[in-house]
Amino acid sequence: MLESGSLNSKDCSSEPVASPLSGHRNLSRGAFLEFDPAAQRVSGNLGCNQFSGRYQASGNSLTFSEIVSTMMACTGVRQLLERQTQEALAKTRSFRLENGALILLDETGAPAANLTRP
Repeated sequence: MLESGSLNSKDCSSEPVASPLSGHRNLSRGAFLEFDPAAQRVSGNLGCNQFSGRYQASGNSLTFSEIVSTMMACTGVRQLLERQTQEALAKTRSFRLENGALILLDETGAPAANLTRP
């Protein structure tokens, strides 16, 4: 069962987690994902723009779809982070937990993103 909650990308809480796909998860420099298992929705910040969409999870399988975002102009590091976050969501096919972090994995099992709790 998935529960709602959140996550970050460098600091990891030692607090027990009921579900890896719950709540807020941070990437870096303001990028984060917020999972809502009851609605199978995901929202957050891609690095510059806000986004929302759907996710489907079964076991360790995970995919994102119907992602929409605001269209603010991004430059420099924020533009790069935005693009990398979008690519990570598009590539995600599964996940694993490692030392409290949620690792998004691509179709080959390679890490696409590392998300931690705030």
